[in-house]
Formats: sequence, structure tokens, C-alpha cells
Amino acid sequence: MAAKVSLDVFNMKGERVAALVDEEQGPGEYSVSFGPGGSGRGRQAQPAGIYFYRFRAGAYTATHRMVLMK
Repeated sequence: MAAKVSLDVFNMKGERVAALVDEEQGPGEYSVSFGPGGSGRGRQAQPAGIYFYRFRAGAYTATHRMVLMK
């Protein structure tokens, strides 16, 4: 069953710095890159540091911390 999926990345100020996914997706495993060598979509390289990502799929929402190291 497909669901609307979004994956956004925020800096420590709470500003969204990247929208990695924003589309309807079916069940399965997916991958996406953030940081050096990541896929395009007009994103700018971000400095090393702590970020938060928010994953939404249908009614499910999860927010976690991540560290970008260069």
C-alpha cells in the first residue's frame, strides 16, 4: 500500500536545510544520501555538525538526530 513519504533535514536552529524525499512510495527499502556526494535536487553542501531528520510516511512520524562528518 503506497503512502505519502517525506524526509526533511533540519539544522540546530530548526531551519530546514534539505528536503530529501517528498513523494508517494510503495512498500520496500529505499536509500538517499545527505552530505558530500549526495544526490542533486539543488541542495547545497552542508557543514559538518549535528542535524535532525524528520521522516513521515502516512500517519507515522519520527524525528532523530544525526551527525554529519566530513
